[in-house]
Amino acid sequence: MASLIKTSRGKVPSRAIQFMRPNGDRETIRLGKIGLEAGRTFKTKVEDLLSCAITNTAPDVQTSAWLAGLLDDVHAKLADVG
Repeated sequence: MASLIKTSRGKVPSRAIQFMRPNGDRETIRLGKIGLEAGRTFKTKVEDLLSCAITNTAPDVQTSAWLAGLLDDVHAKLADVG
């Protein structure tokens, strides 16, 4: 559903999440320089949110807590892509 991609080189490269919205549009969320595990966690949470959007259900408690704990700029990036 979503892909974690590298957008630069280096020991800790910049990463982004790419995914398809339910309407078919491709979206990218640039995460900046983060580690692989943090990127994988972010990707999993984005996939959870996409599943909820498709099925019109509420996210589970862990995903909701993760979303509430995000920094404002990261939360804004998610809100910008719907």
